[in-house]
Parts: sequence; C-alpha cells; structure tokens
Amino acid sequence: MKSIASALVCAAVATGVALASRPEGQCAAVADAWCNAQRPGAPSPINCDSSVAEGPLVTLFDSDAQGGPPQWRCYSRETLNPSRTKYVSGTGYCTRNSSLTDELRNCAAGITTNPTPVFMHGETASNTNTTYPCIRIPSIVRLPESDELLAFAECRRWVGDGCAPVGGAPDDADSTLGRTDWRDVCTKTSTDGGRTWGALVVIANCTMQPTPVVIPPEAGTSQPPTIVLHGNRCPASTVRPSGNVQIVSRDGGKTWSQPEDLLRFLGPDVDGADVGPGVGLRLDSDHPVAPGRLLFIGHRGAYVHDFVWYSDDDAATWKVSDTSTFAGMDEAQLVQVPAHAAAALGAPAGAVMANMRSDHLNKSCDCRAFAISTDGGASFSDVRWDSALISPVCQATIISGASPSGNGSALYFANPASKSQRAQGTVRASFNGAASWPEARLIASSAFAYSCLAPPSAHSPEPSLGLLWETDGGSFQCLGPSCRVVFSSIPTALLAGSAAGSPGPLAA
Repeated sequence: MKSIASALVCAAVATGVALASRPEGQCAAVADAWCNAQRPGAPSPINCDSSVAEGPLVTLFDSDAQGGPPQWRCYSRETLNPSRTKYVSGTGYCTRNSSLTDELRNCAAGITTNPTPVFMHGETASNTNTTYPCIRIPSIVRLPESDELLAFAECRRWVGDGCAPVGGAPDDADSTLGRTDWRDVCTKTSTDGGRTWGALVVIANCTMQPTPVVIPPEAGTSQPPTIVLHGNRCPASTVRPSGNVQIVSRDGGKTWSQPEDLLRFLGPDVDGADVGPGVGLRLDSDHPVAPGRLLFIGHRGAYVHDFVWYSDDDAATWKVSDTSTFAGMDEAQLVQVPAHAAAALGAPAGAVMANMRSDHLNKSCDCRAFAISTDGGASFSDVRWDSALISPVCQATIISGASPSGNGSALYFANPASKSQRAQGTVRASFNGAASWPEARLIASSAFAYSCLAPPSAHSPEPSLGLLWETDGGSFQCLGPSCRVVFSSIPTALLAGSAAGSPGPLAA
C-alpha cells in the first residue's frame, strides 16, 4: 500500500484539485499502463482507438489540438515536448478524462483496477478453434489451496444484448452454424492472482449461464478440489432447449464431465430455470442444519419466479426448495450470512440469504430484493427490500469472505450502483449480515454491467477480493456495456472502516 502522502497527491490530481500535467508517484505508472493496455494478439491499445500512433503512450492532464480545456488524455510521444511533460501539437492522442479519473482515484485508494482483460469479443478458443464475436455472463471462483482463479463465461456465436461489434454480423445471427442464440461455456485460469490469464478453453457446447461452486478436498488429503457447474442448454439445442444441466470437474478445473440432465430431479415446473448467473453456494462444513449442502438459484421466465435446488450428497442428487414467495423475482445469488451477524436480521446462525433482481417492483427504492432461510435453504421467508442496494435492471453479485480485520467474516456485494444505468460499478461491505452497508468503493463510473466476486485469498498477507466484470469495448469497435470482461483486485483493507471502528468512504 502506498504512503498516505502519495495517496493524497494522487487523489488531488485525480479530482482536479491540483492541475498537474502528470500524475504523481506510482499513479503515473498506473495511468500509463491503462493507456497502453493491449488486447492479446492486437497491436493497438485497448483504451485508445487505432488512429493514435503506435509506441508507448503518456498520460497527461493537458489541452488538445483545438486548444480546449485540459483533460486527462493518452498522448503519443511525437505530440509532446522533449521532456514529455506538455502537449505541443498533433492529433496522436485520445481523451479519456472519465476513465483516467477513475483509475487515478482508485490508485490513490490502493485499488488495482487497471483492469486486466480476461474475455474479449472476437477471441478464439484454443481447443476448438471457434471464434466468438461476443463473450458475456462472467463467473469466477478461487480454489482453496492453490489460490488459482477460474473464470467462466458464455462464449456466444452471435452479437447483441449489450455487445455489438461494429461491422459484425446482424443481431442474433450465427453465420457459422446457421442457428440463432448458440452459446458455449468457456473458461480461463490465472495462477498469479489475476495478473495474467491462460488460453480460452471451451468446456461445454451449447450451454449457457455458467454458475460454479467449489467443494474443497477433505482436510489432510492432497486431492484437488471438485467443481460443480450448473447451467442451461442453449436455446439452439435440439435436446430440451434451456433445460438444466450439470458438469463436474474432479481435478480442479483441468477436465470436465459431459453435461448431465437434471430434469429427473427438478421436475418440469423448475427445469428450464436460468441458473444464477454468478456462483452457487456451499454451506459451511459446521453448518448447524445442513453441513456442506450445495445450493443453486435460478429464475423461470423474465421476472416470473425464482427457484432454489439443493444437494446433500455432493451433487449426486437434487431436491427443490420451497420458494413460493419469490414471484416476480429474476437473476439471483445465494450467500450464507456470517454466524455473528445473523442476529441483526432476526435469524439464527447458519441463515441463508437470497439476493434477487426485480423489475423495480418496489418503486420507493428501486433496489435489490432479499429473503432469508433458517433451514439451510430448504424454504425462505417473504421477500423484503434492501434500500441501500440501489440497482438498475441488472444482475449483481454477493459473497461471504474473511472480514478486513481478520476476525470472522463479512458480506461483500457488487453491482452498478445506479437506479437507471449500467454504470457506477461499486463494491460494498457489510459486517452485520446486510442489515447495513457502511463501506463502499467506486470501481468504475463508466460502463459496468454483469459481475462476479471471488473471496479474498486465505494465504495472502494483504487479502484482496477478485472482481470479474463486464464493461464497454474501449477502442475495440464494439458498442454496449458488455463488450469486454475484465478483472480487478480490491484489497479488503479498503473496506475496513466500520470493522475497524472508523467510517470509510462511500462511493460517489
């Protein structure tokens, strides 16, 4: 973590209090890295268009060719003076005032949000040689012993739905298969905390809504963790389109089973519920009601009804929960409320929360809905509303993980913190079971759509959340808030205010 003095200098520059031509300290390198970030296999930077000259770009708060007011821009070197501290002339630059302000604000806070590209539109899978014009619906898990990160997404052979590459095929067209709405589940792995990612690999054809959960190995064994991933057959399937399926990896994500049909467990009334998206839930091994239970949640139809299903035998069989109160709900996530915090919700230890999207059913708050289970997810309470979690019509992500203080657990939540736009991406922390959310950090003021959180590492001296999130196309000729899936690392210490006895900064 940088010194307080350095952070304050960076913050002053980022907010325009000091009109310096260059960011101060290590924030200059962070901003330059953002300007020069490369898409794998492409020569031009992600965040500037191809008209900007090649070569390292320099971040300056300066004017443009029309003599306009100073803004944060990425300048090619031939437009600058010899010391590269001032703009002179030329058009080899791109103006990125809002995005660079976000980067510098987060640098001042210690957040490494120069986001690492993970899934980019137009990528080709290494094992099938299939090229995907759009990749959406991110999910991410952290393996318990190795700390590897596994990212999942829908690799789509069609365009639209927040991802519209300029010059691409017509919306919802599949020029390869002659079918519409074809999707495959793809994955990438990072072994260095999200700084770099491996090749794109397809693990399930004609499958969508990837929602995994990790089963850790038994204590004292050297076995790899098991990953159970639930999804749906894609609408283009010739066998039960949209039906629920399960695939399993018993070697930590290296190999995967063939999809297993879940109709015999879920029944015709629940089968076809779009699972997640995000992650499934495994209850603690010492849960008072259902130790080690696996749970998934899904929605049947747009804002029609949510369903929950669970397994007490490590995914061999499944039962359907009582969610009769979930009418009008949509995409959702489940989380176990930390034992010390459940009382704040009037619930016993082991309570399970469903955090749900609705079509702004509660017009007084335009916020997230939630319900509580006191029997390990077998049944749920009536739906309530969390006025602190404002939301547009969009998915969100919620997990439990080690608290910033290191004592007990906290809840972490991320979504576009806006009532109307997929923007203002914000991460929040609660230390009382979601009774309040006193801590928040703005991650991106610009495009921020679907997202997924990974818990902090148990082995790092400075634990950080992993955040996989959708954003716009940068300079890569793509329109919409879901053209790229990127990764950010957020130190939990930045969300420690109330846990440490002092107030923390709220998102703007």
